[in-house]
Amino acid sequence: MHHYSRLLGSSLCLLSIQAFAQGAVTAESVDKNDAAVPGLIDTVTVTGNRNSAYGSNQSTSAGKMPMDLMKTPQAVQIVTGATLADFQPIFLDDALRSISGINQTNTFGNTGDGVTVRGFQPSSYFRNGTRTLASRSLTPSTERIEILKGPSSLLYGDVEPGGLINVITKRPLFEDHFATLSYQFSNRGGNRYSLDAGAPMGTFAGGELAWRLVADQDSSDYWRNFGAYDNTFIAPSLSWRGDKLSLTVAYEFIDNDGPFDRGTVVVGDRIADIPQTRRLGEAFEKLTQTLHIGELQAEYALRPTTTLRFSAVYQDSESDDLQARPRFVTQNAAGQDVLRRRVDGTFGRYEQNRYLSASLLQSLTTAGLDHQILVGVDQEHGDNGRAGFLVGPDESAEEALVIDAPVYGALDPNVFTELATGPFRGDNTTLGVYLQDVISIGPRWTVLLGGRYEQYESAQRTATVDAATVSDDSTVLPRAGLVYQPQPWVSVYVSYSESFSPNVFTPDNFVPGSPTSFDAEQGKSQEAGVKFDVAGVSLTTAVFKAEKSNVLEVQDMVPNLIDSAEVEGFEIDLAGEPVDGLSVQTAYAYQDSDDGESRPLTNVARHTFGLTTAYRVGAGPLGGLSLGASGQYVDDRDGGANPGASPGGPEFFNVPQYTVVDLFAAYVFNTDWAPIRAQLNLKNALDEDYFPSSGGSLRINPGQSRTLYASLSAQF
Repeated sequence: MHHYSRLLGSSLCLLSIQAFAQGAVTAESVDKNDAAVPGLIDTVTVTGNRNSAYGSNQSTSAGKMPMDLMKTPQAVQIVTGATLADFQPIFLDDALRSISGINQTNTFGNTGDGVTVRGFQPSSYFRNGTRTLASRSLTPSTERIEILKGPSSLLYGDVEPGGLINVITKRPLFEDHFATLSYQFSNRGGNRYSLDAGAPMGTFAGGELAWRLVADQDSSDYWRNFGAYDNTFIAPSLSWRGDKLSLTVAYEFIDNDGPFDRGTVVVGDRIADIPQTRRLGEAFEKLTQTLHIGELQAEYALRPTTTLRFSAVYQDSESDDLQARPRFVTQNAAGQDVLRRRVDGTFGRYEQNRYLSASLLQSLTTAGLDHQILVGVDQEHGDNGRAGFLVGPDESAEEALVIDAPVYGALDPNVFTELATGPFRGDNTTLGVYLQDVISIGPRWTVLLGGRYEQYESAQRTATVDAATVSDDSTVLPRAGLVYQPQPWVSVYVSYSESFSPNVFTPDNFVPGSPTSFDAEQGKSQEAGVKFDVAGVSLTTAVFKAEKSNVLEVQDMVPNLIDSAEVEGFEIDLAGEPVDGLSVQTAYAYQDSDDGESRPLTNVARHTFGLTTAYRVGAGPLGGLSLGASGQYVDDRDGGANPGASPGGPEFFNVPQYTVVDLFAAYVFNTDWAPIRAQLNLKNALDEDYFPSSGGSLRINPGQSRTLYASLSAQF
């Protein structure tokens, strides 16, 4: 009940603000979009996109300003709000099925995002251009998702060489009032309520004011044989825009409580042949997170060709987890395969992050060349730590869980020891200065040149080690790209860029006498591609090579820096609306990876293919009907090591290939008081038993079994 009180309180608060503003000022509204000035960037006041097509021809992430993708020397893909509304993805990797080069990887017990982009797992996921502390990036306030391939450290700092995923959130709309109420349920016990409402508030202080509230309550059963979610999400925002200045203040509250599920295991030389819905854990397993995000964004048009931008973000996260950690697969006296486990958990984990950014965008023409010059500085400081770590004794073979006939409840979550090494604290600070120049040489040539100077420092300290481990250094990161457009609808590009990521570790990870500081990871990426934009459809083809060096490897608590990995590949992405009513997004990727020891990277498939399509009937007896399908094929992948945990098995194992298909159907009823959308979503329509990722032979993540979701929404 307290969740609903929060939702109601936030709604009443915003409605009160609106009533006050409309009573204090005139209701006159001016459309500032009509007065748009060339050279200005528009990433603060996002007015939303309500079209029904898949894909977009513009990105705000690629250059920290609106950039025509045909003039961008980089592969960029976008998942639009239409795709999210149609297929109702639950997690980030679900939403990226039709984006090339994406694979699911370790999800920390199916509690957090875990994907690879061109073979490498992002060190962070981004929200409105800032790395987020949320365990799940796809939230009810997501407007769209932008995927930047290759290093993006020039503008974003600490980023892996494979790419960056940036979630863009919903913002107030100045054009009209709206309110959408939704309810969703499923055959597996789903129960979810959602609200998305907003309105212009008239003029205030010489400009326009608008508000928006997104709220969601999810009280669904877990799709496996036990567990439940209790998730609350509240996101109010307020925007003001004048002739030159625009401001947005936003807040997000996330309170998640859900199952911690390590998945299934390898038995001998195969993944356990048990139902996908069968858990090998216990009912007490869960992860809880409470997260507060406060955000301020401002833009000021100093001159028609000069724009200043400022951003400040504060995040505060607290979380705890408790699990029945799988330890060994063995046999009991009766010859049954059993899983020995132990109680394991973290308590009092905290993270705080403060981010400040300022930039100047200058448009100018000199010597016949048009320049878009972006100069910026950003500073990020984070504190993190935990109060403690607890570990229980390993189960004996006779106490262990019988995999083919489990009896739950034998593992006592109250029997454990708090480790002396459990408490730790750390702080990380980065300061970056960057310069980027996008040069237009006539109508056919575009050159992108840039560089970033980054200074970083981190210190990690545990309760049992006096000296902190420190990563303290600086680096210079170049970026260069060239685009040639023989025709406006085709472009050929090449690019080179570098990335970095500090090696951060706790001091008790290594044997005494080990170094306490290591150079940062270094990444390099080379890319060439061809883009087409014809008849409402965009097509990007790219060949690439990404590599990483200075990767910290630990064996028997002895640290060593190695040149670890490289990925070479080829990608094709197509998205758009080839004919009225038909939306398509499809992708293929070939990835040849090497971990530095002649093995492929874990969870990185050599071949992946995805296709998402929908058809909407615009008129006639079936007007308002939408039908669609989304399918994904993923080749077999390296599943990681099997270090004696499953006797009789190989040293390494593979995760088998799979094909998964989702379907949806929706119909909009026009009533006298509101249009009502009724929708059915069938996840895993073929009821495929599949495994999208592995964290090793004891942590293999099963894909969700066939589930039918039904939803009703009314828009006022």
